[in-house]
Amino acid sequence: MKNPTTNNKHNAQSKKNIFSKKRKSVFFSIFVTSIVILFSACQTSVPVNVTRPAELDITSAERIAVLPFLTTRMMNYTSYDTNPVATFDYYWREKDSFLAWQLGDGEGEFVSKLTSSLERALAKSKYLTLIDSAAVEEAYRYGTPLPIDWYITGGISNLITEVNIVEKEVEFKDKEGNRIRIKKPFYEEKVNLSLVYQVVDVKTREVLANTEWSYEITSDLEKHKKDLPLPGQLAETKINDFVKRVMREFEPYNETYSLTLLKHDDRGMKDAERLARKGNLAQAKTSYLKIYRTTSYFEAAYNAGLISQAMGNMKEAYKIFSELYKETGDSRAAKAANAAAAEIRSSDKLNQQTKPR
Repeated sequence: MKNPTTNNKHNAQSKKNIFSKKRKSVFFSIFVTSIVILFSACQTSVPVNVTRPAELDITSAERIAVLPFLTTRMMNYTSYDTNPVATFDYYWREKDSFLAWQLGDGEGEFVSKLTSSLERALAKSKYLTLIDSAAVEEAYRYGTPLPIDWYITGGISNLITEVNIVEKEVEFKDKEGNRIRIKKPFYEEKVNLSLVYQVVDVKTREVLANTEWSYEITSDLEKHKKDLPLPGQLAETKINDFVKRVMREFEPYNETYSLTLLKHDDRGMKDAERLARKGNLAQAKTSYLKIYRTTSYFEAAYNAGLISQAMGNMKEAYKIFSELYKETGDSRAAKAANAAAAEIRSSDKLNQQTKPR
């Protein structure tokens, strides 16, 4: 005869296992559903690679010089608001005073390296000829016309430093070989740096560009405060980035951005989206246009326009978006048409800048 107590325990355990399996099954279903929803919600983007024209009208100038950039103390004696930071005549008149203002904080070395880096970049330009600033100084001293059309100048408009103590856990072994963890103080330096530059037309004294870029830089941790770099030395890590930004004023540059396709539940739309995701843009565009002709789905024509734009066919994209707006009145199509028109104008400006002079 079976023991009823054992039977009850067995039944209770069976029920517990059943409930446990049900909970696991429900959890698994929720997990799978969540994954499906997540993947279905993923949007497909197509990259657009374009070459932008130089920010300034480089067709109106041929020769340029770099006026040495200034330290914060030098900048305090000049203006970097609406007037040139330091016109040539002012700079050369005060040159000896400027050179004497070296405070041993690394700023002098920093602005010297910044000036040299910018000169090297301009020396490689296909659109402007770099003139040595010494030749410009000589022309100024002798009262002859300056041999340049533009010059660029600037300096450190802001440099704030602070040293912080940061506790860091370190591990070492005692005499018995036991590992011991303790917190020890380390030193860290933070620099808030702002650099300004201006491009000036020599004949008109007009400031063609006046831009400021700001950076926050943090040093590595050091055991001793004396091992921290000078502020100017820490700022040197941003020279390449600053020069790259400045050079956009003087020569075309490449830019990449993404366009996001609109989703639709139609099977054909999903197939076209998969083609775009795999990089088969021409096939995807053909599919979207075919779908639009048979279904009039707004998303189909809109996506075809985006893909045309991604393929570099800006005029075709503009035509698709313009016609789509006329047929639907949807503001998204109007906005996309305006964006395509802006790309066409940008391309025309680029062609004007790069054609042989």
